[in-house]
Amino acid sequence: VKKGFIQMSLVVAIKKDDVVYLGADTRTTRGERVRSNLAEEDLKIHRMGSCLVGAAGTVANIQLMTNHPEWFELKGKPLTKKFLVQKVLPKYYDLVKEMDKLEVTEQNSDSPKCGCTFLVTDGKKLFEIDDDFEVMELSKYGQIGCTERIALTFLLNAFDDYSPNEMILKALRTSSYRNDGVGAPYILINTRDNKFEVVEE
Repeated sequence: VKKGFIQMSLVVAIKKDDVVYLGADTRTTRGERVRSNLAEEDLKIHRMGSCLVGAAGTVANIQLMTNHPEWFELKGKPLTKKFLVQKVLPKYYDLVKEMDKLEVTEQNSDSPKCGCTFLVTDGKKLFEIDDDFEVMELSKYGQIGCTERIALTFLLNAFDDYSPNEMILKALRTSSYRNDGVGAPYILINTRDNKFEVVEE
């Protein structure tokens, strides 16, 4: 991101007993200035049609996705990889390309990147969309943002007997000790009731 807010985001998802739980930090930075932002339009988890979408990466490219909640209307059907690959990603890819926001380097010229990653859930299924537009279904944990995936998975496995929200908070707090780009307050969402809960520390 060259201008405006840079979100050194961390979004964590846990799937337990056929319910997906999500959490994210609220810290943003602009130049030297760091602040927490609880305005709903700036949260790192977005209500999108029939889904919740967590996002991390280049803010301008995230907004190209989050400005289109209609892409995520499931019309009573379950969320599937096929839906994301056939209904969402072609529209997103075309928009990113049209806005000249694709990240193309000598190394990735055959598969350009969008500079951001997404976690998508309908409350029961959980998917990750990578910055190279690949989609994978996640069976237990999901994480996007600034924490190494292996370290986070190890941490979540270590606290598997905690409640999902306690596990997510543990991951967010641990990451905040290691990276000043992650910080409280934290947002938690239990997709069973679809309510956003704010945890101050």
